[in-house]
Amino acid sequence: MKKTFTLLLIAAASLVVQGKVYTLADLAGIEGSGVSVADGVYTLSLNTELTEDVALDDGGIVASKSDLTLADGNGLTINAGETLVFTGKARISMNGPLVITDATVTADEASTGSAMGFKLYGEQSNAVLNNVVMNYVGINFGANGGEGNLVARNCIFDSFNSKLGSANVNITSDCCGNVVDNCKFTNGQVACIASAASVAVGIDITNNIMDKNGVSGRLTPAINMGLYGSYDIRIENNEVTGRAVVTRTGGIAVSHLLGAASTGTVTVKGNTVTDNSYGITLTGPGKIFIENNVVKNNRYFANAQQGGSGINITANTGGAVAKIRGNQIEGNMWGITLIGPITGSESTPLIEVDMGTNEDPGLNTFKDNGNDGTNYSLEAGNLCDLYNNSGSNISAIGNTWNVADQNDAAAIEQVIVHQSDNGQYGKVDFGKVTGIDEVKTVTDSDGTYYDLLGRPVAHPAGGIYVRGGKKVIVR
Repeated sequence: MKKTFTLLLIAAASLVVQGKVYTLADLAGIEGSGVSVADGVYTLSLNTELTEDVALDDGGIVASKSDLTLADGNGLTINAGETLVFTGKARISMNGPLVITDATVTADEASTGSAMGFKLYGEQSNAVLNNVVMNYVGINFGANGGEGNLVARNCIFDSFNSKLGSANVNITSDCCGNVVDNCKFTNGQVACIASAASVAVGIDITNNIMDKNGVSGRLTPAINMGLYGSYDIRIENNEVTGRAVVTRTGGIAVSHLLGAASTGTVTVKGNTVTDNSYGITLTGPGKIFIENNVVKNNRYFANAQQGGSGINITANTGGAVAKIRGNQIEGNMWGITLIGPITGSESTPLIEVDMGTNEDPGLNTFKDNGNDGTNYSLEAGNLCDLYNNSGSNISAIGNTWNVADQNDAAAIEQVIVHQSDNGQYGKVDFGKVTGIDEVKTVTDSDGTYYDLLGRPVAHPAGGIYVRGGKKVIVR
């Protein structure tokens, strides 16, 4: 029995396939791989004359006229100080782990408009990029239901040529645990980070700089995420700066364009979004929190009837749920625009947008949002802080409107479009917060605060309180 047990262990072990992890030096040592090395720089130049795929290294890699493909489970590591140069239309495809650390990936001078980069696909895919400089080329990542994810930290992505896809970092299949943090994206042709509309992606996009991308002028916001499935999306503390020219390129977009359920939550918080054709938008049913963002001068669109909103919620079939708090909304063609069903039903519910209540004031600030209806110039008399083009009633209490006197209801009506302008639209309740003496952040030495029922509050959160006999808004 003892001998039989040992044989079974050996048989079981023989079924475990260990993937090989290549280095650039390994690939350069394999004739026909297309990888060469000179002066410490590795170059991938595939043989465009090949008429059929060629298996190398006992099938560990396959060379074709456009791809160097690693066999399933095999990985690639690019080590500190190394440089990989893509030529022609070269691409590395793999269903395995990719690790790049303190390295440079680029295209040669003749291939800046054609080289592709990395395509990862399949259940064994995983990607970790740390301190990588990537010029012209990009990365397509799809774990295809596997447990892998993409993590990119402290990287620089410059001048992406869009040959690999619609985004510099593009996620193409279901996966969660993805992170893009503290990276810089500049001068790319299309989006910086995106996911396909039909896949469920959980991701944290945090602390990144996205500057002057969308060079192609196509309808590609810097961040362009599909909202699908049950995963959450967190977009926080990014700087998204457009090119301040008339374009279709936007700031941050989240879209649910398919009929399948979406139960995840999107948080867009602490971002600065400026100089785009629009700022922040949710399209389709979904749940979004938009908090403490600076959304400024997103007005570079040829037609004010089709773009230029600081914040936009569009759900023509209803079902959008949005909470909007503490944003600075300035210099856009429109402050906030809401587009939804005029009447609701079980199959087409109204949208639900919360811009502030008496207990939880909105604390959004509006300034100089307006247009002349034809182009991107601002003209006095055409100001619009909030346009409720839906049948939903909206609570928008405790905001600072673009009027001299926050208690002048007639003046506030002039910067809001709602039921009083069109009987089909829902009503906006902007309230009147009278007698507010201060807007401030609480410190421990501020004394005693009382809620509006006269009860002492030791640690007041955002809202309206009484202190020293005066009403105070606490942010």
